Amino acid sequence: MNIQVVLSQLSTEDKIRLCSGKDFWHIESYPELEIPEIMVTDGPHGLRKQLGDSDQLGISDSFPSVCFPTASLSACSWDKELLYKMGQVLGEEAIDQKVSVILGPGINIKRNPLCGRNFEYFSEDPLLSGLLASKMIQGIQSQGIGTSLKHFAGNNQESDRMTGSSNIDQRALFEIYLKSFELAIKQAQPWTVMCSYNKINGIHSSSNPWLLNQVLRESWGFKGLVMSDWGAAHERSVDIKAGLDLEMPGNHHFYLDQVKKALEDGSLKMEELDKSALRVLDLINKSLPALRRKVDFDEVTHRAFARKVAQESIVLLKNEDHLLPLKEKSSILVLGELAQIPRIQGSGSSQVHPIKVESFLDGLDQAKIIYHFEKGYNVLNSDDFSLIDNATRNIQLDQEVIVFVGLTEELESEGFDRLNMALPRSHDQLIETVLKKTSQVIVILAGGSVVEMPWASKVKAIVNGYLPGEAGGLALVDVITGKVNPSGKLAETYPLSYEDCPSSDHFGYEQKQVNYRESIFVGYRYYDSAKKEVLYPFGHGLSYTTFSYRDLSYVENVLSFTLTNTGERSGSEVIQIYVSNKTKANFFASHELKAFEKITLKPGESKVIHLSLDESAFEYYDTSYQRFICADGEYEIQVGASSQDIRLRKTITLKTNGLQHVEKAWHNTWYETLEGKPSDKDFEFVYEKAIPIDQPLRKGEFSIDSSLNDMSHTLIGKMMKIVSRNMLMKAGNYSPSDTQSNQFKMMMSFVMTTPLRSTMLMSQGALSESLAYAIVDLANGHTIKGLKGLLKKKHD
Repeated sequence: MNIQVVLSQLSTEDKIRLCSGKDFWHIESYPELEIPEIMVTDGPHGLRKQLGDSDQLGISDSFPSVCFPTASLSACSWDKELLYKMGQVLGEEAIDQKVSVILGPGINIKRNPLCGRNFEYFSEDPLLSGLLASKMIQGIQSQGIGTSLKHFAGNNQESDRMTGSSNIDQRALFEIYLKSFELAIKQAQPWTVMCSYNKINGIHSSSNPWLLNQVLRESWGFKGLVMSDWGAAHERSVDIKAGLDLEMPGNHHFYLDQVKKALEDGSLKMEELDKSALRVLDLINKSLPALRRKVDFDEVTHRAFARKVAQESIVLLKNEDHLLPLKEKSSILVLGELAQIPRIQGSGSSQVHPIKVESFLDGLDQAKIIYHFEKGYNVLNSDDFSLIDNATRNIQLDQEVIVFVGLTEELESEGFDRLNMALPRSHDQLIETVLKKTSQVIVILAGGSVVEMPWASKVKAIVNGYLPGEAGGLALVDVITGKVNPSGKLAETYPLSYEDCPSSDHFGYEQKQVNYRESIFVGYRYYDSAKKEVLYPFGHGLSYTTFSYRDLSYVENVLSFTLTNTGERSGSEVIQIYVSNKTKANFFASHELKAFEKITLKPGESKVIHLSLDESAFEYYDTSYQRFICADGEYEIQVGASSQDIRLRKTITLKTNGLQHVEKAWHNTWYETLEGKPSDKDFEFVYEKAIPIDQPLRKGEFSIDSSLNDMSHTLIGKMMKIVSRNMLMKAGNYSPSDTQSNQFKMMMSFVMTTPLRSTMLMSQGALSESLAYAIVDLANGHTIKGLKGLLKKKHD
């Protein structure tokens, strides 16, 4: 298809329609011009292609698809080639289902452990996130299937994600929150990028020309299409001008009129609309070969690979007295209902309809391990302690007991954030009760994010399975029995308590103005720099074998050392290269990850590792020059098994011919001492202007970009909450008991926190323009005007 020729054949109205989705999942088609309809579908750890007609809420059941481990676990593989292969498999399934674009991967930084969507993201570190995402994108697109890198950018919480502003200083923005996107764009060129709901420093991502054009396209060289998250578009003509090509889902009536007027008054130029239309045509054109392909979809092979991804990613956190792998026993006691009813994935738009879920108990059965199982707790009621006594009554002294605990479904989801970092109380109590009878305790963790473990020092072994996909139960058994030697490493830090997190004082409390006071000190960058004791550091993970590191050298930008498997069985080690900037040209984290590789060695085998470090490994973003620069001076290169287990060090001195700038004012701020928590005054120093104060909207301040949640204290807001709840129950066929489900909570959160503008556009007429403005008028106290708007709706 010659897209330039096709563009010339489209009318103005056709171009506008092309830049707005045909429905919830499809892009507009023009059969008379041989422009087919293509479909986009949620991902990224499996396809969520909806059954039947696409619904407005996106809550329909979906076609069965292999459910792979979520990013929270697959990231722990630190295995770039494994992610590439996973991408290939996902691409094959997309071809089979005639899906042209998988909406993923998501690479937002895990700024805070309570973000409800952390299970869908890779890491707290931008290099690890960016490189793993790059390989996954390359794998998917090698099959002729597109990806949508998301959510661009600064989307690091679920609460008020549609109406809040992520206020981030320039250094943190470029070094932390944009860096993973930059790496993925430059290395993989995803076909599309999905803009986030939130504002960045007061400007919506969908209508931010600096973000979408200057940074993404001009600076990074992005060649593809930018689409909105569902309902993230702000004002269509403004968005097109800013570089947002495709609005999803579509609402043609509103956009046709709005964009036509903008073209008529000159606020939007035809060449700007043409650019976006061409990018949509280009996406369709790239999708054509795969639409014509057929693949032999092999469920067995794909499920076996999902099991392998989990095997390579599961993290052995603790193994005192070599309790694992399990020795041959006549029987073992297994406690915890999650061993029987597994959590394999998170809730929300990424929730896959798995083909066949196999639990931990299924894995034990298949391995022919004799065990006795007791529930120990109720996964549907975290405060039910009634099953503990019966489950632990017959435990003998020094009996080996596996306790399977974790975050239950209602605790983490897209749409809302967690309230704390604790496990369900009954899960903690079960472990404590078992410990009173035996010390031989193995804990297996499920869940998509970091949790507190008040019992960690008392149990002998801890295995972290995160959310391992539909074959995860089998993979966990493979690891604890020694069939597979664990090699996963944490992609995020586990602090001792939530209060130790530098953003804990404000996360979830700031709604409209979310100030990233900690700047670059996210995750291990903070904990290691502040010398804060943690439960498990970034990059930590044990093996059933051991490795030694020796003979570090650094010559002409090439780092070399020897890695040896000093144990008695084959195993894989993730070698991690950190750089510590000692120049004091500005404030820096104690060290930062700059390279990594996963190396497999046989017992006694040695391998000389060679890794190149280019100039970017020593750069930082200088706000005075508004670019990355490299400071002259001393650096320490560190080779480690985790961020706190550094095995080799070498100091070097760099002398460049580049720009230099030494900033001294930071010496009197929190960023020097890292004591306590950063203050507003500290943040104003790096933000370089007065920070926005988070304040609730009051009568007279509501607009079409306000949400029902913003209006919840008004009479109309309270009424609309009831109306919305009833409408959602009807639309989703929910019973009263279903309203406690995670899916309903997520959808209700979506309804309440979505700006009225977006609700109006996505509702396909259920919320008319006149009714939306009437709600705003009533909330602002304009009763007569608001009632007239309601009557207009009634007579429409």
